[in-house]
Amino acid sequence: MDNWVRKKYSKKEVRRAGKALAELESITPHQREVIGNWRAAHAFPLNSIQNSLRHRARKIDKDAVIAQRLKRLPSIKSKLQRFPTMSLDRMQDIGGCRAVVNDLKLLYLLRDELTLVSGVKERNDYVVNGKNDTGYRGIHLISKYSGKREEYSGFQSEIQIRTKVQHAWATAVEVIGSVTKQSLKTSQGDKDIIKYFKFVSDLFYEEEYSFYVGGIESRANQIKRQEVRNLTRELRILEKLSLFNFIDNFIVENEDKVNHYLLCLDIVNKKLDVQIFSTKEVEKATAVYTDIEEKNQDLDVVLVSARSANSIRKSYPNYFANTELFRDFLLKATKS
Repeated sequence: MDNWVRKKYSKKEVRRAGKALAELESITPHQREVIGNWRAAHAFPLNSIQNSLRHRARKIDKDAVIAQRLKRLPSIKSKLQRFPTMSLDRMQDIGGCRAVVNDLKLLYLLRDELTLVSGVKERNDYVVNGKNDTGYRGIHLISKYSGKREEYSGFQSEIQIRTKVQHAWATAVEVIGSVTKQSLKTSQGDKDIIKYFKFVSDLFYEEEYSFYVGGIESRANQIKRQEVRNLTRELRILEKLSLFNFIDNFIVENEDKVNHYLLCLDIVNKKLDVQIFSTKEVEKATAVYTDIEEKNQDLDVVLVSARSANSIRKSYPNYFANTELFRDFLLKATKS
């Protein structure tokens, strides 16, 4: 008998609990249990998908960074509210894994490799045009589990693949969003800041694309560089980021026995608490995750899995308020 959580409730019960989460101020303990079990049941198929992603990504880019996470309860609630026709039992990104590769060439190679895998299909390509009004860039794929464990058949997980530049941009958006209590990544909040990050995303892409194809910089790109430079000063972006540049270095003993990291970020007190769980404690980890979310709504909490603490730092730098890479790319892109 293994330690992976199995689905205990019908999809109809999951759907009802999700509807209550989206529409009511508070939900019952039973509804919370249904949602918690449904989320935790995604851990096994997600881990299976992440192992496959790791193998394929490392063949293409030996330095690729891979990690996985179970979606935060506030994020689940927000998504159900933003998309009223969506039901919890059909949400495709409760389980999510990510690969960060060096550049656009490797990004497309990995995309092509993944779409050859049975059960994996591309959902959205945000590389060229960016997503909506936010400027988010990356490629999202959906993987449907179809392995030997029939009890998980049909469970879906999202795969995100990004370049280092795209990942640095997304990290900066999340950090600014967290510290200002705004959901900037869903285009909610200060319009000037959202507009700024959209401009930066366009500039970063043009820089990456120019390098990718060996092209020559356009006059429009030179104008955009000046505009981003001006907005960076006007909105005091670098000052805002530096205010929250606190990195907690945590050391994990016997790291080969650790698989789950529960990250609890307290923005107000500039503190990061990390709880670690072994590979056999997935049920305990998900239970603690749900309990902290319920009792500490001011904390930004997420349960992630990776091979090492260093991979966590690279995959989820927003939980360490680390935007150093974004600042490096920004200064390079706006240099005269």
